[in-house]
Amino acid sequence: MPATARAAACTLLLTLLACGEAGSPPAQPEEDRPVVAGDPTPTVTVTGTPSPSCDPPCRRRPRVVGRFDPDLAPEASGLAASRRNPGLLYLVDDGPGTTSVAVLDAGDVSLVAEITVEGMVGQDTEDLAVGPCRAGARRTCVFVGDIGDNLRARETITVTRFVEPDLSRPPPASVAAQVATLRYPDGPHDAETLLVDDDGAVGVVTKDPGEDGLGAARLYVTPRFGDATLTDAGAIRLPPPMAPTASAVVGHVATGGDLRKGRAVIRTYDALYELTGRGGLSRLPSWSIRQIPAPAEPQGEAVAYAADGCGLFTVSERSTALTAMPCRRP
Repeated sequence: MPATARAAACTLLLTLLACGEAGSPPAQPEEDRPVVAGDPTPTVTVTGTPSPSCDPPCRRRPRVVGRFDPDLAPEASGLAASRRNPGLLYLVDDGPGTTSVAVLDAGDVSLVAEITVEGMVGQDTEDLAVGPCRAGARRTCVFVGDIGDNLRARETITVTRFVEPDLSRPPPASVAAQVATLRYPDGPHDAETLLVDDDGAVGVVTKDPGEDGLGAARLYVTPRFGDATLTDAGAIRLPPPMAPTASAVVGHVATGGDLRKGRAVIRTYDALYELTGRGGLSRLPSWSIRQIPAPAEPQGEAVAYAADGCGLFTVSERSTALTAMPCRRP
């Protein structure tokens, strides 16, 4: 979401979250203060509570792994784990004018590469996904969703994809890419969530607040990458957040997500939700959903499954911190 489109909302939001320049935030208990890996007590403020039975997968408490250079992604908005290069993450800024994707080491958040995507000049690049380049393919691709539309005025949106490079050798300066132009069947929508499933289907989850102010995002899908008119697959009903701080100001809306076989995660400004079920991407609205523990981040924008398909990473558009929630193995 470009800053110019949300200045008033962010001013109030940052005040509520004690992130603004004016005034000082109330003192936090030591155990609630965000820390960086290597600090003596690595914990982060958490919203939401796990289910009493701790249904798998259970994850460790969120902790800040490290911070990336703010010039790399001033408004970090999309995050995805590499499947070809374990331990690496792709990160994208929402622009406008975005032409590249950054690659970070998930262990220490150091910059591995900044890859120019040939032909891409994003208007509002809001999310990333990694998945098969096509159904049944062994090669995986990075998908960049230029899907943001704050004014709901774009006649079309685009998804750009490129084959994941082998980053065990010196990274390429640029990669060739393909672009799919997509159109909604019912007029423009704002969106910040891009999903790709193992069958090659591409989905966009809209940033709709719902008539009652609760989450009622809609999923639009196309069965394969390419120019298409998206199909409306239905509403994804996001339960009310346990701590509705930001959503009370800017709405209870989907700001990022990721997908694995039988499992998906969607985030809002205040919460993380995990969905589980059977079937392909188009069946997502029918899956069961629950809120899971989440780091308290100012303007949380992106979430990604780790390479193991269980652990999670998050970033905020107004912070350079990468937060990890590793899977708690038995």
